[in-house]
Amino acid sequence: MLKFVFKNGDTLEMKGIKYLEANSEETYCFNANVYLNGKKVIEVSNDGHGGANREYPTEAFGYGGLRDIEKRCREEMPKWTMDHFVDPENKTEHDTTFEHWCLSQVGDWLDEKHYKRQLSKKVFIVEKNEPNEIYEIKFLNKPKKIEKSHIVSARGLYPEALILNDIPLNEAIAIFKNGGLLNA
Repeated sequence: MLKFVFKNGDTLEMKGIKYLEANSEETYCFNANVYLNGKKVIEVSNDGHGGANREYPTEAFGYGGLRDIEKRCREEMPKWTMDHFVDPENKTEHDTTFEHWCLSQVGDWLDEKHYKRQLSKKVFIVEKNEPNEIYEIKFLNKPKKIEKSHIVSARGLYPEALILNDIPLNEAIAIFKNGGLLNA
């Protein structure tokens, strides 16, 4: 998450995201840095009022480097359609712009924070016979933080279930976003 590897092996990565929920109206209000192969090349931000991102390349990278990244994003990143967002019938493919990629990275970062928080407070399972349902296991003592003992207890109660707290975070997030197991 927060990375994209181009065909030539170059890695584009967003780090240092600062998000201001109170100022996020129509778009995310954020500041972040974008790195190419581990070197900071662009500062990006949005004021959260629906306008475009502001993109400031470092002096060494320059606006030519920014234009090159924009071109490479359009050419190499996966296309997207509106069917996931607004119109299920609209299958028109759109290029992924650098701006779109940045906003997606902020959204993914926020999702990761949200699901990490959920997984630290509750145990979630997907039962084998109900792969498209995610269940929360409740404990009588309502723990403030989930410990390994809670996961062991859940495994004892539901030995065939997939315990989302016990798998890699990116896999758990994909299951949460899908509303159950992928390819169930």
